[in-house]
Amino acid sequence: MRDSPLPEAIHLKLDELADRATTPVDVAVIDSGIDMTHPDLTDRVVRSVRILNGEIQEIELGTNNDTYGHGTAVAGIIARMAPNARIHDIRVLHPGNIGSGEDLTEGLRVALRERKIRVINMSLSALAQYAPKLRELCDRAFYQSQLIVAARRNIPISDEGFPAEFSSCIGVDTAPFRDPFALRYSIGNIIEVETNGEEVVSARMGGGYTTHTGTSFATPAITGLCTLLIGAFPTLHPYEIRTLLSIYGQDAPATQLAAYWFDRVHQARRHGDFFGAFDATASGLAEHPRNLGLQCQAVRALTDARALEAAELRLAEVEKTGRIDRLGDDDFQLWEDLVCLRGRLWKERAFQTRTPASVDCFRRSAECYERALLRSQASFPSRAIAHFPAINAATMWHFAGETVRARELASVALDLARRDDPHYWTRATMGEASILLGDAKGADQALREARVLVTGKWDQLASTRRQLRKLLPTTSIPAELLDDALAPPGVICLLPKPLGPDAALDGAPIGPGIGEEIGRNIELIDAAVAFATLLTPRDVWAAEALMAHEIDLTLVLPFEPRPCCDGFVERYGEEWRDRYMNCIAKADRVHTITDEGRIEEEILLSQCGKQMIGLALLRGDALVGAPVYHIALGQIAHDQERAGVRLLEHGRSDPIVLGSDVLASSRGRTGAPVRRCAWLQQAQGTAAPEISRRGDRRFRRRRPQLRRCGRIYRDGGRRLLHRDQRCGDSG
Repeated sequence: MRDSPLPEAIHLKLDELADRATTPVDVAVIDSGIDMTHPDLTDRVVRSVRILNGEIQEIELGTNNDTYGHGTAVAGIIARMAPNARIHDIRVLHPGNIGSGEDLTEGLRVALRERKIRVINMSLSALAQYAPKLRELCDRAFYQSQLIVAARRNIPISDEGFPAEFSSCIGVDTAPFRDPFALRYSIGNIIEVETNGEEVVSARMGGGYTTHTGTSFATPAITGLCTLLIGAFPTLHPYEIRTLLSIYGQDAPATQLAAYWFDRVHQARRHGDFFGAFDATASGLAEHPRNLGLQCQAVRALTDARALEAAELRLAEVEKTGRIDRLGDDDFQLWEDLVCLRGRLWKERAFQTRTPASVDCFRRSAECYERALLRSQASFPSRAIAHFPAINAATMWHFAGETVRARELASVALDLARRDDPHYWTRATMGEASILLGDAKGADQALREARVLVTGKWDQLASTRRQLRKLLPTTSIPAELLDDALAPPGVICLLPKPLGPDAALDGAPIGPGIGEEIGRNIELIDAAVAFATLLTPRDVWAAEALMAHEIDLTLVLPFEPRPCCDGFVERYGEEWRDRYMNCIAKADRVHTITDEGRIEEEILLSQCGKQMIGLALLRGDALVGAPVYHIALGQIAHDQERAGVRLLEHGRSDPIVLGSDVLASSRGRTGAPVRRCAWLQQAQGTAAPEISRRGDRRFRRRRPQLRRCGRIYRDGGRRLLHRDQRCGDSG
């Protein structure tokens, strides 16, 4: 059994590592190749290979194996940080800095076969579809005592980047540190380490030096540091290196990783809370003032909130610094987002203006999107990544009256989207392009595929629906296509007691029947978002059922969770307290009414109900026409445990039971449809009493319309409603 060098290494200062005698350490750089003719790298590379279509080709040492410059810059940072590094060049990226997932995994296998390689630098990330293969290889590396250091995505999409997310790797983000040995370690974060990655000087392909910014250039700094540690203590295991990094990072300022603030921004946007997203960017920028990604998110949040003047001022400040134009191809995604934001501001201004001047705004917007498209095609001619600016440019030219130009760009966007990997945005782009081209059948098919691929990112679906709602009335395609093919998810407002003077309920447990009922009906109404409270065992049953179906649940409580538990749930016993706290921990959000616990209980419960109704309607509006279902849990008979339904409108609580899946459909003030559902099957099988609707003029005026709907698609365990179920009209 080996003696761990950890106790000795803990007391070593990082700045002493460079002066300490170290043994050579083999380091693999999986990237775009290395220019071995550069003076800094001529004698540092011990092996060079090129992987293309799964075939491995040995490259002569002392030559240039880099066609882009990214790998040369990364290797230059490692060589400077760790004089003891023996670099293995594994090229998996090719002209345009692009490559396939298959070549990436093969490159990692090459590194794993060379057991003498102790550190593997991966300043790149793969798509989620390659995550299972990469996870297996990364776990194997960990058990072979090979440490993988991987970069987080500069702009998170649906993940932080693979393999950076894996626990067997060290994920790296960037921060504005001056000292190259400075780092910050955040225990519990997916991306644990943060170090300097802003304007890093490194070797340039062809000779000389240049500066780079991004996580790709923070990652080799950590790789170099780990190489020095292994050189000083050769028997260190990857988990011990992680421990050392956590200790060395303790003295850094107590701020959050930039990734933390990106997560906060995306979470707020997913809830339709655009001002909350802006607040998260403001907090993040207080700690990372030069982070262009957070600055971009701040402008986007203000634009989404229709605060156009504030968004204009912020974007002008960023543009004034000149940093946008200095972004290279490595940061193309960030450059495209910032340029497209200018186009988006002009677009929103045009929609708000609604005057002849709006045509000029649409034209300016189209020019911004087209500028992003042209640079994308120039920088990445073989990569189909420009469908986003292409389709937006096409739609803006359509609104500006340039229909010929709009159709040309729609054809370009359609072709680019077809060539890209299948995900939500490619299918949404194909749907919008088909609408511009007058292809109703193609639009319907593409939008249905997009609906299946959205996988919980409802803010993306809302963005598409918002634009198509404005586009469809200006084309020959029926506007009904949008709600048929790209329907929004349902929003549930699950009230503990109906509002009004007859709302008194005894709070007795309702039993597992409510959970079964909720489970059976969630799929029918295609719900994905819910608002509920958590004050009685029946609320706990309901919350557990919602979360079991992966519903995005927001809990609305009278005051903080612990006092609520003590005041409302504790009386039912220890089991209910534990289940209550488990629901609190798993809920997507917890919203509290007040910090004051001495307000009368009935007033607090009434406020909970009213705020849930308001939050649900706001969420339905943010999701652009999402149906909102108001459901009240009540005990209909004293001797039976059952779930009842009460129609809630303007404080009324008249019970209405129609005996069908859909009670009624009306629109709230926000314009979002409001649905009420009859979840009437009792836990013990007794039929609910029929309640007459005679005399209710509203029901004589308008009856719920039923339509036949599709097939249920499964995606990630969640069932998504498309045609073949009977559901209510969206109103």
